[in-house]
Amino acid sequence: MINIVRFGTQYGGFYYPEHLPKLNENSIIYCVGAGEDITHDVILSFKTKSPVYIFCKVYINYLL
Repeated sequence: MINIVRFGTQYGGFYYPEHLPKLNENSIIYCVGAGEDITHDVILSFKTKSPVYIFCKVYINYLL
């Protein structure tokens, strides 16, 4: 049985299998739509030891 855990807060988190053996320091992860909460992205990077690139249109709108 696969254990499912939440990465991030109630507002900005997602559920994953507890172990992600195919993601490691050689993986590159892209997250789109960070909004105001990047806890998911930070925890995903920490757990997998992978760089996570975060893209969010919200901040672009602030500049326009």
